[in-house]
Amino acid sequence: MLNSVYKLITNTSAYKNLLSDIKEKSTISVYDIAEGQYSFLLSTLNFSQKRPILLICNTDIRASRFAKELSTLVDDVPCVYLPARDKQFSRIAASQESTWDRMAALSDIIKNKQVIICTSIEAACDIQIPPANLKNSLKTFKINDIISPFDLVDMLIKLGYERVEMVEGKGQCSLRGDILDIFSPHKNSAVRIEFFDDEIDTMRTFDCISQRSIK
Repeated sequence: MLNSVYKLITNTSAYKNLLSDIKEKSTISVYDIAEGQYSFLLSTLNFSQKRPILLICNTDIRASRFAKELSTLVDDVPCVYLPARDKQFSRIAASQESTWDRMAALSDIIKNKQVIICTSIEAACDIQIPPANLKNSLKTFKINDIISPFDLVDMLIKLGYERVEMVEGKGQCSLRGDILDIFSPHKNSAVRIEFFDDEIDTMRTFDCISQRSIK
């Protein structure tokens, strides 16, 4: 449905002039566009240009709203919201939620060649982790892989995970006997891994509140 609308827009003279200006000039300004039409314009550019798009907003709240709007308009490209760091003078008082959200967003960015990034001026000015370092920190495991659960826990702690008695939130891990629970900041559910000696026997997601398996 939307693809048909995008095709109609891309054939208009106004849109063709916009593309011409984008290709010929380093900076352009677009006027007389309603607030609610920005997302539609960006989704149309995504449809026709097939290239990464970076949207920098004046606030985090506005960037988050644009990311949600674009997610409803674009279904074939990730729409990533990159939040600013949680500025706190005390590490104890600082929330880890923004840190994990940033890590998840940066991971989505390096894993996808075509992506729409929505962020704020403050977040864009933050020092980011080097892409090579982030790529090296991404680990993938599957059933029948051979790795010691103790070595895996040590690896997770070095990557910034917190070892706890029971996993309740993102960035936590828990080892009880031959069962290892991990809640990756990139996922919406925690994962429970059961080992047979040093071999991964089963893997399934579970609910942190009930501690029951989802699948």
